Amino acid sequence: MASLYVGDLHPNVTESMLLNKFGSVGKVHSIRLCRVKSPGTSQQYAFVNFQHWADAERALDLLNFDPLLGQPMRIMWSRKDSSRKNNVGNIFIKNLEKSIDSIALYNTFSIFGNILSCKVMCDENGSKGYGYVHFESAQAAETAIRTLNGMLFNDHKVFITHFKSRQERQAANRTIADETSKQVHVSQVQKKEEGHPSIQHAQSAVKPGPAAVKPDPAAAPSPPPSPVTDEKLTMDAMREQSTKQSMDTQTAVPAPARKPLTLYMLESADVEQQVTMLHEYLLPLVEQIHPTRAREITCMVIQGENNYNLLDMVAEPNLLRAKVEQMVAILQGSEAGQNVRLLAPKNKNKKRRKKKKNRSNLYINL
Repeated sequence: MASLYVGDLHPNVTESMLLNKFGSVGKVHSIRLCRVKSPGTSQQYAFVNFQHWADAERALDLLNFDPLLGQPMRIMWSRKDSSRKNNVGNIFIKNLEKSIDSIALYNTFSIFGNILSCKVMCDENGSKGYGYVHFESAQAAETAIRTLNGMLFNDHKVFITHFKSRQERQAANRTIADETSKQVHVSQVQKKEEGHPSIQHAQSAVKPGPAAVKPDPAAAPSPPPSPVTDEKLTMDAMREQSTKQSMDTQTAVPAPARKPLTLYMLESADVEQQVTMLHEYLLPLVEQIHPTRAREITCMVIQGENNYNLLDMVAEPNLLRAKVEQMVAILQGSEAGQNVRLLAPKNKNKKRRKKKKNRSNLYINL
């Protein structure tokens, strides 16, 4: 017996409707529509069990994303292996254009390997602009990320990375917060040491003064050059003050005296506040890497990454430098007029896909 998971069902779908739909492609052994116990309402997913494996394969091939009561069904094998639990081969796609649906996403990514599940997240207003593709193998996921990350889908630059669960993101955020706290503590200790009286006394002891000037015994006696000495002392004091201010500035840059940015702070704010907070933290760091176009690059980085990746960049200068260099390359390519379009190839092994090709309105800009 072979079992299929059928998700994204319309709330009014019944077992008899599923039996009529799936019974047209093979002999159905049983159907279980999952419901909430107390009110008995549908949880909008079901399990369809076929007597023969070939019938289940045919149903997956022909009925995946087929509409039932006007809502496309999402069909996949019902599995309980470790790859599903560990999210092996699962990737996250962000900044999708609103017209891209699950079918278009499936057709685009299926060229890299067998897909267990594919979904664009939606609400009552349509697409939320992000989705997930779960490959059967980790190698297929790596190839998809390496090939399509940073490409333009329908003139929208998409960002693709490995999926991370909420627990993994929280653990990474705690690590970043701990490292940031350590940096702030070290900076405060350095500032206290610079302001210690014994250190200031040692600095004043090496200041040049009249006693440090030794006259040449062979030279004729002359009046003490007091105006020159005063001017020299004034210039030396100015240089010393400037040097000290420069040292204080350099000490304060790696760890600004402000509250460390955390994922909790971002998720507690609305979208506009999140952008403002990220811009305040990232702009000074980007200016050190590429000062001429720092504001433009900072906006591109914030637009194209999720919050936990941006926090990684705040804590890891190498990650931020790599991303800034990638944004600079994109800007230079755009200014050079590089905008070649490549239509996403269709999956030739899917017979049903040929009938649905008009619904897949996704093209890739190289």
